[in-house]
Amino acid sequence: MIDRRLAVGLAFLLALACGGAQGGADDATAAKAKGQTPRGAKVFNRDCALCHGESGQGQSGSPPVMGQGALPLKGVGGDAGPFRTAKDVFDYVKKTMPKPAEKAGSLSDADYWAVVEYMLIGAGRDVPAGLSDANAADVVINK
Repeated sequence: MIDRRLAVGLAFLLALACGGAQGGADDATAAKAKGQTPRGAKVFNRDCALCHGESGQGQSGSPPVMGQGALPLKGVGGDAGPFRTAKDVFDYVKKTMPKPAEKAGSLSDADYWAVVEYMLIGAGRDVPAGLSDANAADVVINK
């Protein structure tokens, strides 16, 4: 017979494994992000989702980039942040992503802008369509 505490613990772990605490962008926010920037969704799925998860929840030691709490002012990790504006996020992502380090900076600027726009929308931030170097410094994401 299984100990009651063991059974409760196993049930809790099963609930987590089945999505009880996934995080990342919720379905509506993910759909909004995909609809507003299909290119960003494509680039994210191709170059970012392996480490950050399909809904940006973070996995494999990588931080969440979409959903509640993603892209905080102070960033996550030793060299990330501060993320005050969309330009800060772009500069960081272009300098350090995708992983491994030898691939960092390997995307076109258009792909980096698209994925940053996608992540910011997926993180619930208000972002103008066509995020670019011309407007990103004015897009405040954290005060």
